[in-house]
Amino acid sequence: MVKPRLSIAISEKNLRKRRYYCLENKDIILEEDVLYTDETMFELNRLTIKVFKFKKDSMPEVEKLSSWVRQMVWGGISYRGKTEFLFIDGWINNFKYVGLLKNARRNILDLYPNKYYFLQDNARPHIHKHSLRYIRRWISPNIKDHPPQSPDLNPIELVWGKLKNMVEAKRPKDKNELRKAILECWNEIPLSFIRACIQGLPKRMEKALEDAESQLPDEDMEIEEYSDDEAYDSFGDEYDLEDISSEDYDSNEDN
Repeated sequence: MVKPRLSIAISEKNLRKRRYYCLENKDIILEEDVLYTDETMFELNRLTIKVFKFKKDSMPEVEKLSSWVRQMVWGGISYRGKTEFLFIDGWINNFKYVGLLKNARRNILDLYPNKYYFLQDNARPHIHKHSLRYIRRWISPNIKDHPPQSPDLNPIELVWGKLKNMVEAKRPKDKNELRKAILECWNEIPLSFIRACIQGLPKRMEKALEDAESQLPDEDMEIEEYSDDEAYDSFGDEYDLEDISSEDYDSNEDN
């Protein structure tokens, strides 16, 4: 007996948006300069650590750490590299998000001095009118719309998965050690891995298209308008490192 792997129930409306997004982007996404951004939450004891044990041996023990120690972070990845890592105290709203982007702006423009697309999900702080106004004026006028309920279509989710495994392996014991481990591991992630995550996008888009077209009625493929509330995505991590295959990632690629 095994526990089933949980999947997200995607509404019919959002399936249409996913389908439209994939049709529009799957053949050009690797040709465009895109900065993929997002927030994620780190916490102590995130993973259940498994160890090997012979039947005759006593059960090994691992120190249990406080599960209340958490740290939200923001970052961005692209084919050119990654942004600086920014720590966020507490939860985020549109004012805090704009402040975060102000701190990240110079680093982003160093990475992309010319035209590029800025991608973020539909979390409320991201799509607030003040946030969008700042992004279009000071970050990039080219915001690539991202469909709701689609963490699988943002390659940074794969990077988050790898990063959290790396941080967990360091076993930080308090918030200071957690922040230090996050920064160290972020700097250690190779560009080859980031590029592999991005290069796997067309394949994931093909899979999303197959899923959408198998579930949607043939006679109705129109794209509907949606409000900010309908577009809301949480900051939860719904994607998993298991979704990247060896075909997506060539570890021999130069950093």
